[in-house]
Amino acid sequence: MPDVDLQHAVVSDPVSQTRIGRRHNDNDNDDNGSTSIAQREEHDHSLEGRRMTAVQAAAGLSGAPRISASASVLRNSDPYVHRGFLSHPFLTVSDAVARNDDPTKPRKPRPATAEIRNRKEEKKDGEKMASVFVAAQTREIKKDLTKPTPVADHGEYEGMERRGSSLLGEQSASYTAPKRAAESRKFIDFVRSDLDWYSPFRQLGPSLSLMVQPGGPYSPEHLRTPAGLFSALVFRGVTHHTPYLLDGHPVFFEDLAAWERTYSKLYKLKTDHNYFCNRRAYGSAAAAREVGNIPRYWEQANDPQFNFFLTSKTPANILTLFNRFLKPPTRKKDERLDPNTDNRFRAFGPLTLLQLLVDYAQAGVTTKPTAEEMAYMIHKVNEGGSRGLLDLDYHVQDRDTLKDALVDLHQRLLLRIPKEIQHMYDFDFIFMEHALCKHGRLAQRFETLYCLLKLS
Repeated sequence: MPDVDLQHAVVSDPVSQTRIGRRHNDNDNDDNGSTSIAQREEHDHSLEGRRMTAVQAAAGLSGAPRISASASVLRNSDPYVHRGFLSHPFLTVSDAVARNDDPTKPRKPRPATAEIRNRKEEKKDGEKMASVFVAAQTREIKKDLTKPTPVADHGEYEGMERRGSSLLGEQSASYTAPKRAAESRKFIDFVRSDLDWYSPFRQLGPSLSLMVQPGGPYSPEHLRTPAGLFSALVFRGVTHHTPYLLDGHPVFFEDLAAWERTYSKLYKLKTDHNYFCNRRAYGSAAAAREVGNIPRYWEQANDPQFNFFLTSKTPANILTLFNRFLKPPTRKKDERLDPNTDNRFRAFGPLTLLQLLVDYAQAGVTTKPTAEEMAYMIHKVNEGGSRGLLDLDYHVQDRDTLKDALVDLHQRLLLRIPKEIQHMYDFDFIFMEHALCKHGRLAQRFETLYCLLKLS
């Protein structure tokens, strides 16, 4: 094996030469230095000698840490050293000694830095890179896409121009179409997994679809009867979005005994309370929502104080009914509430009451809400409808700004829905309230799709 003149290889480097000189004693002469080199060369023919050579050479560099061997010098040095640890561009002599490496064995390259690894991963996974890019652009352009800007002279909203395509560039534009198709498929499948919870089309939800079928409480023969109101109260107050309803059990009950017969028969098989009543049917859990309220619903359905609007010659105003059935009874301080004086339906908060009255509005018993009336009720409910408008960057602070936002969004919607589709479904303010609630549940989960749809 050829000799390894490591000292010559390192000292030949002009940078190393200066620093090594500082390590020699001023009294040392050239002869002593030559003698030292000669003594080290005597051990070069053994493996141990070669190890000692590297250690001693590195010891002379202790005053200059992390000095790399020059690649140009190594090309002219012994080939054994060149293919060893000194040939690696990231490795220094001091590194090898500090790690107790064997200089006679080639070392594998050090792993790439975290940044380099991340870049490689992103290049291998194009879909991931594009999704991250689109998400980043979403945050940048979200405030400009269909963001309402008040116009001082007439108080309406003026939309911002779309500038997403120019921001995303050619790389994202070529990616948008296939990505949008894939995300749209995921979106549709996800919505279909629970149409009551996610579908923006209110009347196409499974629960309400079953209620409006022939023979149900909203059919002409039952629509204006106490039994029809009782069945509607059972639906909105107890069975909506439950396995009981979706399994095809009765939805119309001619009296309380009819319900009790159905319930007692099924309860022997389905002992789970959740089979009949879903306390989270409209979002947050409602502790007062329970099967035990149904006898009270039968009493209220037969009470003129509650069923008076059924026989009205003209449709009753929906907002008047909303405020009437939502108003708590007047009572003195610390006085116990008498259920017979309570104008409210048990466990019917603002949102549940709104759904009941809207059912009757779509059946023609009450008036359909105007933009101002719906804004009032959405503001009173203060749930998904308000959050949906906020998520769309409408600055709603009170009923007036909420009404302006609702009107603006409705106008934009009608401009984008084809006429033939508008003839198939009533895109009124009832639809708007329902769709805004679903928007809040879907927008966060499908942020990429919503951005891509905006950019299209």
